[in-house]
Amino acid sequence: MIRSLSARLESTPLAVRETRRFVRDILRVWDAEILGETAELLAGALVTNAVLYAGTPIDVYLAWSDGDAPRLRVNVCDEADTMPEIVEPPRPAGHGGYGLRLLERFSNNWGVERRDRGGKCVWFEVGRIPDGRAGDIDVESSKATT
Repeated sequence: MIRSLSARLESTPLAVRETRRFVRDILRVWDAEILGETAELLAGALVTNAVLYAGTPIDVYLAWSDGDAPRLRVNVCDEADTMPEIVEPPRPAGHGGYGLRLLERFSNNWGVERRDRGGKCVWFEVGRIPDGRAGDIDVESSKATT
C-alpha cells in the first residue's frame, strides 16, 4: 500500500523546523519511525536550500510504500527554475554546500526533476531496515564515495 501526504510552506527559516516536525510526526503515524532521523535531516537540508536559493513557496511531499521493498520518498518542490549543483569543494564550514552531499551519503537514491508548470522538485528515497537484518544492511547511499 502507498500512503502519501503533502504540506505547503512559506519560504521562511521556520519552514525547516516545520518540515522536520511534519516528517517526524507522519513517520510516527505510518510506523516508520526508524527512518525519522535520516528523513528529517535530508528533508530539512532540501528545505534550507529552497529557502536560501528559491525564495518561493515550498511543497513537501511524503510517500510511503510498505510493500516488498518498504521505502519513503520525499519531494521538496519550489518554483525556481535554477537546478541545484553540488559545490566542489564545499564552502568553508558554516557557509553551505553540504545539502546535496548529505543526499548522496544518506539516501538510497535521489534526483531532481523539472516541473511542467515551472520550478523543480528535488527528491530522495530511504528504505526501512527489515527486522533482524540491521547488521546486514549498508545504510549508506550506493553513490557515496568515502
